[in-house]
Amino acid sequence: MIIKTIKHGAWVNEVCGFLSPIQSKQNFRLVRGSHIVVRKLFEHPYAYIFQNKDKRFLFCIPYERGFTLIGTTEIEMEGPNSRKEIKNTEVDYLCQAVNQYLREPVSSNDVVWSYSGVRALYDDNVRDATTMTRDYTLKFDVARAPIVSVYGGKITTYRQLAEDVLALLEQIEGFDKPKWTQNAILPGGDINGYSIETFTSTLRQQYGWLPTELASRYARHYGSLVHEILKGCSTVSDLGIEFSPGLYQAEVDYLVTREYAMCAEDIIWRRTRQGIRMNTRQIDELKAYLDSIFLSKNSPKAIADASLYS
Repeated sequence: MIIKTIKHGAWVNEVCGFLSPIQSKQNFRLVRGSHIVVRKLFEHPYAYIFQNKDKRFLFCIPYERGFTLIGTTEIEMEGPNSRKEIKNTEVDYLCQAVNQYLREPVSSNDVVWSYSGVRALYDDNVRDATTMTRDYTLKFDVARAPIVSVYGGKITTYRQLAEDVLALLEQIEGFDKPKWTQNAILPGGDINGYSIETFTSTLRQQYGWLPTELASRYARHYGSLVHEILKGCSTVSDLGIEFSPGLYQAEVDYLVTREYAMCAEDIIWRRTRQGIRMNTRQIDELKAYLDSIFLSKNSPKAIADASLYS
């Protein structure tokens, strides 16, 4: 028996209408949440949570060793193809809201980067999108073929979500497996119980030539998988081309081969966040490098594709 399990995104209504006439009748609302990044506002490693006059909560979080992340807005969207980028009014809203609490105010001129995401929230018939449930909702449909659809939810509850989905599937397959995800280690997480600080120190001892700041970022981003990036390297020059301070060819090749990065944006924004520190020339050089390796049969991308389909 084939069972489809689908995590819906912003195109939730369109996908549901195609797959299941029952689920297409469900109500969903699309809400855009936007964030801004400014230069570091405070030296300590702790986050602030503020409540605005409109009762919404906002935060200021230390971000990428030199910046502060401020978020988030909640703007209801008409459809999945509506504008997804942050608007000037949202930037002003975030600045004005946190300025009630900050010693040094911030403005739109201080924003070095911004990003937005669209959440498909299950409509629980509340007027204000702020008060809509952030929990996930599961729908089980056997009208055509067994389909378990997941609406909403957050990455912080993904393990519980997986167990709840399997509990639904047990009704069809009849299997009864013990729960195991609570203590399962994610890729790169097997660092012998060390704290990230201790693991970084261990990394520095093993690779004495590795700069402290780079070792810290590698440890936080990749955990034990960092050894794949550093394999065969004994000096900084062995890391290859330095596209920007701290972003080397060895890491780029790893991201293409193992994490299937397809373009510069994947690498500098969706994987490493190093785009905050890069200028146009550096980004163009990275793009040119990626173009060159994607055209080569021996490129990291070609090797990755071969391993994927072999």
